[in-house]
Amino acid sequence: MRLKVIACKVLLRELYYLAYKSSNIVDIYWLKQALHNEPEKLKKTLQRAIQEIEAEDERYDAICLG
Repeated sequence: MRLKVIACKVLLRELYYLAYKSSNIVDIYWLKQALHNEPEKLKKTLQRAIQEIEAEDERYDAICLG
């Protein structure tokens, strides 16, 4: 399974470790930290990230949020 994870950089170490241990192909799209402090900006940033991922040549079975 091919997974794309959209996550805050605060989870960098943990998600790299989990991606390494996973039997799936895991690619990570990093967002800057503290976006949760600005909900509207977070919403727009997440939507833009999802659109960019869907426009890529690579196809994923799922997009996960972290």
